[in-house]
Amino acid sequence: MKTRLEKINFIAWFVAIYSVLLIIGLNLFGKALVGIDVWIIKKIFGNIINYNTIMFVPECSGVVAVSAYLAIVLSLIILKYKLKWKCIVGFVLLLEFWNLVRIVIVIYSEKVSFLLAQVTHVIFWFITGIIIILLTIKSIKKNKKK
Repeated sequence: MKTRLEKINFIAWFVAIYSVLLIIGLNLFGKALVGIDVWIIKKIFGNIINYNTIMFVPECSGVVAVSAYLAIVLSLIILKYKLKWKCIVGFVLLLEFWNLVRIVIVIYSEKVSFLLAQVTHVIFWFITGIIIILLTIKSIKKNKKK
C-alpha cells in the first residue's frame, strides 16, 4: 500500500469486515468451537486440571484470531492484491490449532500460579498478533497487485 488513500481504504474495509466476521463468528461458531476445544483438552488432561478455575467462553475459541486474519486477507483482496488461496485455508486451520495449543499452555501455567496464567494469557495475545501478521505476509503472492 503506497498511497494514503489506499491505507485509509484498507483500514475502513478491515474494520467493517472484522466487525461482521467477529459478530457472526462468535454467535454462530464460538460456542461450538470452544466446546470442541474443551472436549479435546479434557481428553488430553482428564482430571489433572481443575476446570472450576477456568472459564471457557466463545472468545477463547480462536474466532477472534481467525476473524482478524480473514479481515486482513479480505481487505487486501478488495484492494486487488493477489493471495494464495490454499495458504489462506491452511492458515485458518493453523490458527485454530495454535489456539488450542495456546489454551493448553495457559491452563497448564495455571497449575503453577494464577498470576502466571494471567501473564501467559496476555503474552499469547501478542504472539498471536505476530503470527497473524506473518501468515498474512505469507498469503500474499509475489506480484502483489492484480
